[in-house]
Amino acid sequence: MTDVLSITFIILILAEKYIIYHIGFQLSFMVTFALLLSKNWLMNSNSLFMQTLQISFVSQMMIIPLQFSYFSMLQPLSILLNVFVVPYFSLFAIPLMYVLLPLSVLPKTLLKIIDTMFVNVHYAVINFVRWVDGIADYPFMISSVSLIFTILYFIIFFAFMDQLIRQKLQQSFMIGIFLPILICVVALRPYLSPIGTVTMLDIGQGDAFVIELPYRKGVIMIDAGARFNFDDMQATNSNAEQIIKPFLYSRGIKKIDALILTHEDIDHVGSVAYMAGDLEIENIIVSDYYQLTDENIRLLRAYDIRIKRVKRDDSIVIQEQKFHVIAPNNNYHSGNENSLVLYTKMGGKSWLFTGDIGKAQEKEIVKTYPNLTADVLKVAHHGSSTSSDREFLQQLNPHIGLISAGANNMYGHPTSEVLDALTAEGINILRTDINGAVQYRFKGSRGIFYTHLP
Repeated sequence: MTDVLSITFIILILAEKYIIYHIGFQLSFMVTFALLLSKNWLMNSNSLFMQTLQISFVSQMMIIPLQFSYFSMLQPLSILLNVFVVPYFSLFAIPLMYVLLPLSVLPKTLLKIIDTMFVNVHYAVINFVRWVDGIADYPFMISSVSLIFTILYFIIFFAFMDQLIRQKLQQSFMIGIFLPILICVVALRPYLSPIGTVTMLDIGQGDAFVIELPYRKGVIMIDAGARFNFDDMQATNSNAEQIIKPFLYSRGIKKIDALILTHEDIDHVGSVAYMAGDLEIENIIVSDYYQLTDENIRLLRAYDIRIKRVKRDDSIVIQEQKFHVIAPNNNYHSGNENSLVLYTKMGGKSWLFTGDIGKAQEKEIVKTYPNLTADVLKVAHHGSSTSSDREFLQQLNPHIGLISAGANNMYGHPTSEVLDALTAEGINILRTDINGAVQYRFKGSRGIFYTHLP
């Protein structure tokens, strides 16, 4: 049987070499291989229920490293749920598909009866799974696993299964306890690490910054932008589902201590609604002039998220990390001009996050704070010509300018005018449309910027 599996594996790769990267291909062969190796243990059971449970256990344990690598999470109850799901697909759904094919020559009325029966049963099963997911959704989150973890995991798992098949239960147990220990060690890694990070995510035309404090003392986000449909100007879930949540999960992050929203534009806040259901957001922080809609209020109440308003010269403190509110000082009756401007120090550098403020607000800031400087500047309004005033840049005197903009965006951001102004002041430019995501990793007062191409 292993020869048949191997030949099938080789034929499929010869037919389509890139299929090896397909997650369904990987999961299918890994599970099948594990079940073949475990067939003697599975056949020893006289109970159909126990045999199904054993199959579910082996299947789940075999793919854990792959699950963590792709999804950064594990649903512990999936082993029990598979006792129901696997037989349904193996004994009913898939065989029925094969039966229905030759029956397609039957009269349409009869086929419709069979089809209706199948659809009703199938939806009942899917709704049951969704119901279980709704009341027992407690995933085990872990940051991305390394090759060393994967090798160690499979060595321990194969040794555990070998002793189990040989019915050496005591030896099997002694080996098996190292599996949860290994997983827990990896899960605890961020809480033991002195490394902190500031990541400018590449979400296209929008802003999303993730700040991870050392020893995982806190996770802070500044903005969570979304793409939108031009037909109805409604935010889509693509950034949340494809970029923001996968990144947070890959870092083992399930909880955000503070989500700071600079202003109301979709490219800064549109993903919040799609994040709230899957992530625990403890606080949302906005300015005194941020306009909350009825939909915003319903969202906050539904997920028990605290809202906090701040004004100029207030301090936002998250686990000893202090952000000083620089602006807005007045209500300019415009989302961009009312953007929250935040100043903080991290990793031996001073940072200024500017939202989408314009030149008038920049001039007002340097006039009010004549001694304000910053090592790292989040260039305002994605590099629009409405921002980045020369006087503002000269006083701040930053070494790094961060620009979050979509590749070939319709607005022409960042503009040549802004790029020339930044270059003239000797500011090193890092931009998502060229460099992909940008991450500053620091330890103590020293750090390095890294770029990650899409």
